[in-house]
Amino acid sequence: MLNAQIIEPYKGYQKQWFGTGGAKYSDNKNQEQDLNASLERFQSHHLADLDKANLMDRVDVKFLLPRAFLPGLLARLQNYYSVLEINNQRISRYYNQYFDTNNLRFYYDHHNGKLNRYKVRQQTYLDTNTQFLEVKFKNNNKRTIKSRILCSTTENNDHARNTFIQGAMNMSYDDLMVSQQGGYQRIALANEASAGYGFLHSQFSWRCDLA
Repeated sequence: MLNAQIIEPYKGYQKQWFGTGGAKYSDNKNQEQDLNASLERFQSHHLADLDKANLMDRVDVKFLLPRAFLPGLLARLQNYYSVLEINNQRISRYYNQYFDTNNLRFYYDHHNGKLNRYKVRQQTYLDTNTQFLEVKFKNNNKRTIKSRILCSTTENNDHARNTFIQGAMNMSYDDLMVSQQGGYQRIALANEASAGYGFLHSQFSWRCDLA
């Protein structure tokens, strides 16, 4: 979880940043260089190192920050966290398709703050070319409980999907449709503690072109 003491010094700049319509960088290339330089200062970890982490049952805390804050924020974190590295890349690329019912039940449940609600998505990890069908359940204790199946050449069929959806949320996969889709890039930071892993996920997105 991101400590509030780290967030607090940056709050005063939000109005200034949005008021000027952008960050104090000359162009996107400079932002990219600063971000990559910041990430190079971190120790790294890999997917195999995350076996202790139970990300399938967790509490999510999210913050919305301008991308221009990232280099300074990462500098404050590098002594406490390591960064996920996949195929020599420290910024991972994702593409998601979200499913909903014809009457957008999942969307309205989320919009209205209903607990004991579901989210269904197909998530593609572009850097490893793997894909999962996932069901995320937000219970009345505000915990997110996730279940998923790997979509491979043998499992990526309607029968496997329907069996999974039926077992996870007692409804048919055929009753769902793609309601939205999009891509983003993510930095995943981990902090190993004596009792296991505590995670901060710093997720941010910029331009995404959809066919």
